[in-house]
Amino acid sequence: MFNNKGQSLIGIIVVLVIVGLLGGGLYIYLSKQIPEVPQIPGKPAEEVITPEEEVVSPPEVEYWVVTFGYENEEKEEDVGLLGFNRLPLILKDILIQHGWKEDHIKYFGGKNATYANVITALDWLANNAGPSDIILFHSMTHGLSTGILLHDNKFLEFTELAEKFDEMKYSSLVIIIDACYSGGAIPVFKKENRIIMTSARSDEMGANTIFSQRVLAALQGLGDIEGNNNGWVSAREAFNFVQTRYPGPQYQPWPQIQDDYPGELNILFLDGYWRYLDQFNMRGSFTGSNYLGGDPLNNEVKIYAQSFKPIYPILTKAMLGVHFGNGNPGPLTVSVRKDLSGSDLTSATLNQNVIRLSSPELYEFDFPDIEVIPNETYYLIIEPSNLGRKDDYYHLWVNYVGSYPKGTTFFKGISPSIPWTDISSVDLYFATFGKPK
Repeated sequence: MFNNKGQSLIGIIVVLVIVGLLGGGLYIYLSKQIPEVPQIPGKPAEEVITPEEEVVSPPEVEYWVVTFGYENEEKEEDVGLLGFNRLPLILKDILIQHGWKEDHIKYFGGKNATYANVITALDWLANNAGPSDIILFHSMTHGLSTGILLHDNKFLEFTELAEKFDEMKYSSLVIIIDACYSGGAIPVFKKENRIIMTSARSDEMGANTIFSQRVLAALQGLGDIEGNNNGWVSAREAFNFVQTRYPGPQYQPWPQIQDDYPGELNILFLDGYWRYLDQFNMRGSFTGSNYLGGDPLNNEVKIYAQSFKPIYPILTKAMLGVHFGNGNPGPLTVSVRKDLSGSDLTSATLNQNVIRLSSPELYEFDFPDIEVIPNETYYLIIEPSNLGRKDDYYHLWVNYVGSYPKGTTFFKGISPSIPWTDISSVDLYFATFGKPK
């Protein structure tokens, strides 16, 4: 059709132009003839949903206890004897008050602290405690470096006890042996996830109940106050509280601990009990006790008072270290006064049978709340109801070093004409609680 290349190129260009014009016109024509198709909205981007991680609750921890005490057959009926038969019962009460289940506790005192009962209780632990649980074993008896003596004159060897412990399932096991030569238990019981406390080394006598008394005081909250103050009493805090109240390693007995539990083992939750602690004079050891009521040594009858300066504007309760002494001192009342010889602003009374026989403990006197003026001096008046005889008395825990900087202790005879006497070298073992308005 074309005779040369130039003509051919021109022809191709002409053809492309004609096709383009025809195509554009056709598109315009068709776009006018065909109705507009509605635009379909695009599907929104799918939200990337990350499946929630499955929340796995930790296994519920159960707390199990076997506690028992026995002194000797001749005095087994005296439940107050040095606390051997009674302190394990007080331990039970403290644990229940702080949430431990009563049906998870086995207690034996006096004539019931037999070999058969103890073995049955150990089997009960083996059959019921689980791998996430905490077990506490506490005994107060006579002993040797190889075992402990029970009521029926049967000797429970530490090796046999160790076999029983090995049969148990637990996350941690706390073993407290309060007996002469009890340190001999440590190499026998030593194992991972166990904490062993003993009242003495393997070569020394030590069953004088002071060890268990101080363990109980620690569990009531003093261990945490002198520890990390996180609202829990741990096993280590309890032991530290106890050991710091002995003069030192040169002292016999000297409490021992073997701690093979990784970390801090919390054993008792205080549930905010000490939250509004106001005044506190329980650091360090109580160094003795004074006769309250009758005083057979000085052939007189007297009552005590402790001055203090509150911080909170409302005073709610007080706590004292006290134990029963002798006879019939009657109910014990703690009142609050603005003046030593003035009238009571508030008071609370505990019956004599509540203050357990010869077993030192911290007792709470929860009186009706009163408003006070912060940083002004007030007085706790401590008075038994029966003040007629010198042989009816309680014992008040005291520090003979005048350790409380905001007050002091006073005493007086029961006659109204006898004035109060200031004992500046002594302070009671006490605490007060309050709250803001």
